[in-house]
Amino acid sequence: MKFFGQIFFLIFALQIFNHQTVAKGYNYEENCENDICQSLQLTENDTLRHHNREEKIITESLSFKRSSIPIINSKLFRHFSNLRELDLRDTKIEKFKPDSFKNLINLQILVLSQNYLINLPENGFYNNKNLQFLWLDFNNIEYIEPGSFKNLNKLQYLSLEGNQITELPNNIFDDLTSLYGLYLQSNKLEILDDDLFKNCNNLNNVHIEDNNLKIISNNIFAGKILEYIDISFNQIEDFKLIFESIGTLKAEHAFKSGEVEIYGDVNHLDFSNNDNIVGINIENITMLENFLWSGKNAIKLDFLKDASNLKQLSFSSPSISVLPSTFFSTMTELIFLNISGCQLSYIHPNSFNYLDNVEALDLSNNKLNELDIHLFLPMTKLKHLIIRGNKFLCSKISSGIRDYFEQNSIFVESDPLPLNQLKDPLNIFEGILCYNYKDEIQNDESQTDISDNESEITNKFKAEISELRQHLQIIVQHFEGKFNRIQKEIDEIKRRNDIINNVNDKFWNQISVSTP
Repeated sequence: MKFFGQIFFLIFALQIFNHQTVAKGYNYEENCENDICQSLQLTENDTLRHHNREEKIITESLSFKRSSIPIINSKLFRHFSNLRELDLRDTKIEKFKPDSFKNLINLQILVLSQNYLINLPENGFYNNKNLQFLWLDFNNIEYIEPGSFKNLNKLQYLSLEGNQITELPNNIFDDLTSLYGLYLQSNKLEILDDDLFKNCNNLNNVHIEDNNLKIISNNIFAGKILEYIDISFNQIEDFKLIFESIGTLKAEHAFKSGEVEIYGDVNHLDFSNNDNIVGINIENITMLENFLWSGKNAIKLDFLKDASNLKQLSFSSPSISVLPSTFFSTMTELIFLNISGCQLSYIHPNSFNYLDNVEALDLSNNKLNELDIHLFLPMTKLKHLIIRGNKFLCSKISSGIRDYFEQNSIFVESDPLPLNQLKDPLNIFEGILCYNYKDEIQNDESQTDISDNESEITNKFKAEISELRQHLQIIVQHFEGKFNRIQKEIDEIKRRNDIINNVNDKFWNQISVSTP
């Protein structure tokens, strides 16, 4: 009978996932559906107990999410030493004391997300030595006391995303020797010091995007081997980073000005939408497999000449109007090449001679007027070609190029509709939209009959359209960034719910096996 009694109490405790405690100052009634809500009660000395018996409760998982528990005292979880998972998300917690969780000696997962915490106390989790997952995201945390994470040498994941943190104490992560994933995005951090991660030798995944970072210390990741770092949406100046190895470094909208220097092995670099970079230097360029960059400033791309292991290359800038014919000669492993959004008016027929592994090529939104079949002959694996947004002359499109594309199963994306460019006659040649100037063979002065007045109006119209496009691009980029961050938050919430559900399923399975 004792065994069945324990099982009975265990089932009651597990029901707390969906119901709240009876407690003075604690709001539970709005979610209370039956008598299970009474299975745990708060005594006069603020201790959770099972009915009227002072005894250890054997449940391993407990949830109070969407209740109201403004303050957590040290006695609240006195009888829950076996507890491994505690979910207190969205419970309106304003603060907790250094000894609030001291009795939860076996706790592995603690969720304090979406509350009203303003600061973290020193030694706040000192007795939770088995803690592996700690979620403090989407609070109002402004300051973290030194020693807040002391003694958490088993902690693997820490989330402080979506708070108001402006600085981190130098030694705040010293005890987190097992830390694997760190989420600091969407705060107000301005600087990260050298010694911040000195003891985090297992650190693998770091998110510090969407802050106010101006300085990231050169040696903050010195000697580290990481899989992923995101520093996007910051205001970093003269960026220099030293490390042993990084799988992916994402730095979209990350740099305010200056040069970018990378010292260490890196596989994937994303420098999209960085208008003010004046130069890029990558020490071990031969390890680079993917490189993305776009911006307005003119930078030298010579550093890519030894990138012999590149699989994906994408660069876009209105400052690029010419590419040397030998620029891609060492990039024999390329699979995807994107050079859209530049000012290229001509590409030498031999430029792609060594790109026989390329499967997708994007030449869109340039100023190309020639489409030479010899440009594509070396690309024997090409399956997708994008050429829209150019202004090809019918006389400079190779005869038979359409048949070549069809015979080699190359899907071509070109302009689907006429562009209505004033008096330029529009034509279709080889299935491609093109322009046919009647006076093409005459001198430049006779190539157009547009009057001076028409030309002035046209230029003004083009300038207005260009300005409008720039404004629209800025708006689109802004909302894309917001959407991506919201999507990340949704994915993270789903992942955490999966963790909780897995723990719950395992526990119920154990009960079903143990029950005769």
